[in-house]
Amino acid sequence: MKFMTRVSAVSLSAALALSAQSQQPLFSFEDGLDGFVSNAATLFQDTIGATHGIYSMGITWDGPFTWLTDGNTPGLAGKLAENRLLLLDITVPDGGNPAPWLNSIVSFNDPLGWRQTTFFVEWPRTPGTSTLLYDLRELEAPDPDSPWFLMNISANAGAGPCTLYIDNIRQLNPAMATTVMSFENDLHGFNTGGATLSQDTYGATDGDYSMRVEWTGGFVWMFGGSSPELIQALNEGSYLIMDITVPPGGMQTPWSNGIVSFNDPQGWRQINNSYGIPVTEGTRTVGIDLRSLTPPTPDTPWFQLNIAMNGAGETNNVFYIDNIRIVSSRMPGDVDGDGCVNDTDLLMVLFAFGNTGGPEDLDNSGLVDDADLLTVLFNFGSGC
Repeated sequence: MKFMTRVSAVSLSAALALSAQSQQPLFSFEDGLDGFVSNAATLFQDTIGATHGIYSMGITWDGPFTWLTDGNTPGLAGKLAENRLLLLDITVPDGGNPAPWLNSIVSFNDPLGWRQTTFFVEWPRTPGTSTLLYDLRELEAPDPDSPWFLMNISANAGAGPCTLYIDNIRQLNPAMATTVMSFENDLHGFNTGGATLSQDTYGATDGDYSMRVEWTGGFVWMFGGSSPELIQALNEGSYLIMDITVPPGGMQTPWSNGIVSFNDPQGWRQINNSYGIPVTEGTRTVGIDLRSLTPPTPDTPWFQLNIAMNGAGETNNVFYIDNIRIVSSRMPGDVDGDGCVNDTDLLMVLFAFGNTGGPEDLDNSGLVDDADLLTVLFNFGSGC
């Protein structure tokens, strides 16, 4: 009782409110289209592709390029000023889309002017649901006090008509990402006969070293990456993110993309949809949805993560990879695993306080203590 009295006397209401707001979806389309309009695409509310709640936003357009413009959502500028790494779920209906390629960029428009990303995020074309990542940090942050602010998402297709469903546009929670490869000591087993790989200090985003990749266009695999942390993390999440840095003049190809595969005693398996690789100068975080691949077993005797890149042939290309991490499917503080950090999780930690182990031991320290309680408090409201 003494501990619980001390906790109740601490005023955390402001911190909890900020945490809850930052983890709520920016757009979930439960009450309509959340202000999105388009002059070249048909937008509609639908239950297909709903990943948060029961509704999504459907999009049908004939191609090639159209903007989906947000209608000045209150508070959006302030949220994007704090965190400009966005996730969104896209569902391709049965039958897929006929376009040979689909991709997208994002723009901001406000009194600071129009500005748009230079990296095209590839959209899936095969049936199913995928999570995509938009790194908007190259765009100047909006002013939270701006009298107006628009965020626009483009839809671009090689052919049409195309239909997709978007839902759960949200900010990436960095606390949910576990680093599995940082290239400080070695290349984690990556090797290839079609490219040159080496350690380098350029492009390091986690520590002092990155992996330098150089190849002359075409399709090339980087085979064999692995680590104990990777195997464990893949059993807790199926979304891979990594930092890719393109140096000045580093990518001569006009486009580049890739796929990922797993290889272990279960066999070879690879994702159905490609992901984009940046070709313009700068550092960006790239996301790859791995949920279509069966994860390695925790006790597997060997496991390989293979990363492919593809680009226009006969061009010299250089980029750097660092800080490969896996995003957990469970939110920090979600003790009971229901996808929402709420009173139930808080009470579970409080009543287990001082115990050894158990699901309430969120940091796996061996003891349910202050650190576990704070994890729940500072993520309170996430996913709810």
